[in-house]
Amino acid sequence: MPQSRSHRPELDHHPYTEGVAALLFDPWPLYVARCLNPGLPEEPVAVTLGDRVVAATPAVRKAGVNLGMRGSVALARLAGLRLIRLETPMLHATWEVLLEEMPAFSPWVELLSPGRLLLRVDMAAARVLAEVYRVRVGFARYREVALLAALSARPGRVRTVPPGEEKSRTDRLPLYLLKGLGLGARSLEWLAQLGQHTLGDLRQWSKAQLERTLPEYGALERYLLGPWSSQVNRARLPETMRVEHPFAEAALEPREFEPVLKHLAAQLSRALQGKGKAAFRLKVLATACGNLHSAARQSKVPLQQADPIYRLARLTLEDTGALGLPLEQISLELSSLRRPGVQGALWESRPQSLAIQAVAEQFPWTLVQARELDPYALAADQRAVWIRLLEGDP
Repeated sequence: MPQSRSHRPELDHHPYTEGVAALLFDPWPLYVARCLNPGLPEEPVAVTLGDRVVAATPAVRKAGVNLGMRGSVALARLAGLRLIRLETPMLHATWEVLLEEMPAFSPWVELLSPGRLLLRVDMAAARVLAEVYRVRVGFARYREVALLAALSARPGRVRTVPPGEEKSRTDRLPLYLLKGLGLGARSLEWLAQLGQHTLGDLRQWSKAQLERTLPEYGALERYLLGPWSSQVNRARLPETMRVEHPFAEAALEPREFEPVLKHLAAQLSRALQGKGKAAFRLKVLATACGNLHSAARQSKVPLQQADPIYRLARLTLEDTGALGLPLEQISLELSSLRRPGVQGALWESRPQSLAIQAVAEQFPWTLVQARELDPYALAADQRAVWIRLLEGDP
């Protein structure tokens, strides 16, 4: 994102004990694409979901590739474009994996939206998060200030706002950063025509003026005028089911570990059916030679029966790279638990015969079936005849 030279925020290194860290992985589809394709170039890259562009690098957007455009049109518009196709289950699965890792840094983790997180950590942990995940991180006493700081940070860096300097530091931030909080392009252009370029310029306006003239004021009010909050909600981890089996003697052959996988799959199946839920993601953890190997797969169908769970577990175990090594323990973990959709009967409160009779009386020719007469007859009307289901007459 280009920076305004006249209002360029400064990077500060004022460590203090604890604060709010805002992590920005957005655009989330582009972040996932880079994780799945380590050798992906910086430019030009776009990501499609259902053949529609959902994320693109700045050079791609500058070339006229807009969000919502078909992938084929984007390729025709920009030569050399790297188009990465993703699916919604993969985005959800990657996000759940990321959320599972966050409590290792802090028990206070709050999800803002896919690709944006708030954590209560110290400055050292904030720097580690920025370096490990290569994301923009803002660190401040208040959550709103931390998010503003993160929007002005560079990937892999932390932008800090020391206590007591929140207003003076954020006053210098350029207004285009508010596009990340909901400010529209038309409003930004209109404000520029009025000579408004920084948050400090906009804060000179009264609340009544902002409400009347800025359509996005409701989403921006806390960042402009406050009140600011330092509260971060406690982490709410996704529900999971896990079973494990330690081997008395290390297992090398399929005949030794496959029965164990079937047994674990049956255990998970009974637990899922007891809760009336189905899983959509399976993780396999295998301990071999004292090392932990893990892999996960997203299921395209609801996992509730033992056989589908076993088949997916067998494939995922191969992904761990532990096959051929002496297995000391195998664990299966199911996540993305949801209640499967079920189509109920149309007439659950009355017997089926009464329901058929009621429909047949009102719509005589809706409930019919074919009765075979002579399958070898040359005339079509002599091969079969339609009869009413209720009366049995043609």
